Amino acid sequence: MAERRGDFSQSRLPAGRAVAAPETVTVQNPQGAPFPNNIIPATWLDGVAQKFTQAFFPTPNLPNNFYSYNFSVPLDDDQLALKLDHSISDRHKTSIRWFYDDFRRLPNEALEGINSEFNWTTHNLTLNDTRTFSPTIVHNLTMTVNRNTFIRGPLQTKAASNWDALGCVSCPYLAPSSVPPDWQVQIANGFGVRVSTAFFSYMMNYQVVDNLSITKGNHLLTAGADIAKVRRNGREFFQVSPTFSFDGLRSGAAYRSADFYLGAPRSVFQNSALRSHPHKWTPFL
Repeated sequence: MAERRGDFSQSRLPAGRAVAAPETVTVQNPQGAPFPNNIIPATWLDGVAQKFTQAFFPTPNLPNNFYSYNFSVPLDDDQLALKLDHSISDRHKTSIRWFYDDFRRLPNEALEGINSEFNWTTHNLTLNDTRTFSPTIVHNLTMTVNRNTFIRGPLQTKAASNWDALGCVSCPYLAPSSVPPDWQVQIANGFGVRVSTAFFSYMMNYQVVDNLSITKGNHLLTAGADIAKVRRNGREFFQVSPTFSFDGLRSGAAYRSADFYLGAPRSVFQNSALRSHPHKWTPFL
């Protein structure tokens, strides 16, 4: 709890290390000029880091500043299959089958208030027609329509909508407001949260398989065609939120949390406003 206020006087820093102002840490003086008693002055504390802490870091509920919680990670998979067979005659049979699958999972992303979703929905319709002209000649026609919808991405966080809402003036949000943020923060030997980027995919496939089989003694001859049209429409918002990495070296303390509360990351990464929006049509014989 004390570290949230910038008080590292009781923290177990590496031997011979102390928390210093990042601007005093240089190659010639890698430990910089330490703050008195390893306490970061209030004016030095980073407002964004403090707001992130208030929004997503729960207070300890166990001795020695530990926090424990049981988090439900639900997984649901609903499936339904229907099939209708019809015998037009002894030598002519048809069938229709419909299959539905809705798979949903809600993973947790290390922090209790940051979660994501995976949703894969499948519709499959298959028509089959089989005619037996003779014991050695059989004709089979199968037509299939398949539709898949896949959604993967973060869920909207209640405590803060994005980095901009936490006061980060240099954290432009590169997605529509309807797309939740993909939070990414890495504190070496501390904690890390990495949320998947938002991805939406829609696939629509059509296929016709037409075969004529002729049996002659020990030989089987099959002639026919397989025609398919595959269409995919996908959109992904690549890393719309910045990624912050802290390793403790900016404050000279080799203690990662000190850098975090000083707002001194080792690196900051963010993509440009890129989107993937592929279309794919694949006819083949």
